[in-house]
Amino acid sequence: MNRFLFLCVLSCILSACGGLFLAPGEPTKKYTLAALSNESRAEGMDISAKPRPRQLIVDLPTLYPPIDSTRIALKPKEQTIDYYADVEWADRLSALIQESLIYTLQNKGMLRGVSRPTEGIHADYALKVEVRKFYVVQHGMTPDATAQVDYMAHLVKLPERHIVASRQFSHSQTIPEQTMDGITKALNTAHLEVSKALTSWVLERVR
Repeated sequence: MNRFLFLCVLSCILSACGGLFLAPGEPTKKYTLAALSNESRAEGMDISAKPRPRQLIVDLPTLYPPIDSTRIALKPKEQTIDYYADVEWADRLSALIQESLIYTLQNKGMLRGVSRPTEGIHADYALKVEVRKFYVVQHGMTPDATAQVDYMAHLVKLPERHIVASRQFSHSQTIPEQTMDGITKALNTAHLEVSKALTSWVLERVR
């Protein structure tokens, strides 16, 4: 009986120790989006232009629901959305895009202030962005793939809350390197190209 009890206890101890030394699974790799730096002038922006005495809030973008998540979207065929495995965005995509646009506009130094609506700033304008595309398109078994980003932007005058200007911005970026680093780099590049044109457009219309 004592021998049996000893073996049971020993077995439990070894099982517990074995669990402690199991190799952990690979952590999910997370990606974020960059912002344009102060040196990256907005497309067509006059570098001698003086800062505008205006304040802008950037609303949380609205996204097509299947892509407003932490998952990185792939469009393998028309009317189908899939996702890459074992990788994700560092936050919901809408939050990453909002943060990137805010930092880009702040880095330009051309407005008195740029912030989120939740910060309680009395702003002159609001930027609303609808994200229509933010995914990789790869149809069939072809190795060719493109990162596609498409934003519809609305500039809203406050406090009247009427739209003073709207414009669509889109960019497609080829993906030469079919790795997750290459794929997310292409998506980030497409986003920055759109951000460059969008920033120039906003600054031209905020008087």
